Amino acid sequence: MRIKSLALLLSIACLGTAAQAAEPAAESDSAKMIRLTRALEHDPLGDTDNSMRAWLLDWLMQMPDHTVVVCDAVSLPVKDDRKPNVGIYVLQQMFGNGAYQIEHPDDKDASAPLLAGVESMLRAYSAVLTKEPRSRIAYLDTLLEQEKAGTLKQYMTPILDEKCAKNRPSNRTSDRRRGTQAHPPAVTP
Repeated sequence: MRIKSLALLLSIACLGTAAQAAEPAAESDSAKMIRLTRALEHDPLGDTDNSMRAWLLDWLMQMPDHTVVVCDAVSLPVKDDRKPNVGIYVLQQMFGNGAYQIEHPDDKDASAPLLAGVESMLRAYSAVLTKEPRSRIAYLDTLLEQEKAGTLKQYMTPILDEKCAKNRPSNRTSDRRRGTQAHPPAVTP
């Protein structure tokens, strides 16, 4: 009888351990940032209560090891209050920039996060166009044409280097530690 009781206890202990192992590990904030950014690229209109964007924006403002730069050369041509979803695109540019920095922590190319932000914005724009084809923005259409031709990087690099260089930190991780923070524009999606 003692052997059966011991075997039963061991079985229960093993089941408990197996159940704990089957539970997913808690998602890190960095992983959540990337997941939400990608979700918004695929369905930017799905965040109807803006909870995803609010979480992402809050996290970007508190992100300790990276600085997200908003470049007016990219965001200003998009900002036209008469166009729908403009705020979504500007914010998506920021989210894509931050996600890139998390995914590529050793990349020293200061233009790469800015370009990644543009690419993220274009994925969101393309997704919106599938649902709202009349909500086109000429500047984003131009960038989409460059992307489809495989020339977006060549097209954007001189713009980013000329217009955004003064806003970029020379070392992305050290600026935040010195107390400088990039503050995003006041944009409502």
